[in-house]
Amino acid sequence: MKETLDVNEPKRPKETKDPLLTIDNGEIAGPDYKGVYDTFHAKAAQVAQAKRVWTDAAEIAKDLKKSYEYRQDELLEIGVGPPKTPLFDQAKTPAEDWRKITIDSIGLKPGIVKALTEKNKIATVGALVDFQAKHTTFWLKEIKGVGVEGGTEIDKAMEQVWIDNPQAENDGK
Repeated sequence: MKETLDVNEPKRPKETKDPLLTIDNGEIAGPDYKGVYDTFHAKAAQVAQAKRVWTDAAEIAKDLKKSYEYRQDELLEIGVGPPKTPLFDQAKTPAEDWRKITIDSIGLKPGIVKALTEKNKIATVGALVDFQAKHTTFWLKEIKGVGVEGGTEIDKAMEQVWIDNPQAENDGK
């Protein structure tokens, strides 16, 4: 026997992807709670697994960061010495110690040292800085017995003083 179709009757799908509705003998039935329950718990298990993986990865990343920082510190100590800690370094060395450095210990030629100490009464770096501050740009013209070449040598020696005593640069310049 041939089936006839009623044009007034709507066509219903045989399957649906909605887990809340199921097809029962071609009819849409009520919610499929077991399917929803199973789907929910499967997704919850996936979320829990993803969280465990993420937590483990975070711990590994933390350990890797510590390892990286340790190796970076080792590299810095080899390349440039121990890390600078200005607040603590200043506590070890009073800020005015650089002023007591003697002129004969900063690498100047003996003739320049003699001119500074005997003719100008400048025996320390502090006294030289004070002299330079007093006479500003023209300090070299005011020093007796030292010419342009001597002034250049004094400048180079003082640059080394500032490099060796970084806290002094802010106080003395």
